Order: sequence, then structure tokens, then C-alpha cells
Amino acid sequence: MNALGIGATSNARNRANDPQYDPHWSCVIATGRVGQLQLHDAADAVLFLVSLQAAMIHGYTLMLGGKRTLRSFTSGSSTVADQVGLA
Repeated sequence: MNALGIGATSNARNRANDPQYDPHWSCVIATGRVGQLQLHDAADAVLFLVSLQAAMIHGYTLMLGGKRTLRSFTSGSSTVADQVGLA
């Protein structure tokens, strides 16, 4: 069994809680954008995991975070809340 680890994604709930959700999170994601439902970011990952190309992938969580887990902060702020202006 495989799973998706879905990172910051633009959707109605997230934008309702924070109208500036997309720009807040885009600035701390290495790809420079949040996941987009319209671009099928998560759907394409699911299609890959159920395809023959992924036949040898088992017990894995595919992280969809726009390289978020690879980016380090250098501005002196130590938390994501500091980085996106929520602290």
C-alpha cells in the first residue's frame, strides 16, 4: 500500500481560513507555488502510483510538497509561522 503526503494545497477551506493562503505558503515552498487542484497535482500522483510504472513501489509515502521538505530557512526565522507572517 502506498500513500500521498499532501503539502500546502490551494482549496476553498484553506483560502477561507486565510485569504492570503496561496502567497503566504508560496514564499516558503521551493517550487514557488502551492499545490493546485486545477493542475491535478495530487490526481497525477495517484495515477502514477496505480500505474505499471510504479509496480515496484510498495509501502511508500509520496510527498507532494513542492520540495518544501528540502528547503531550509536562512532569514533567521525558525518557524513556518514566522516565515509566512502568521506568528
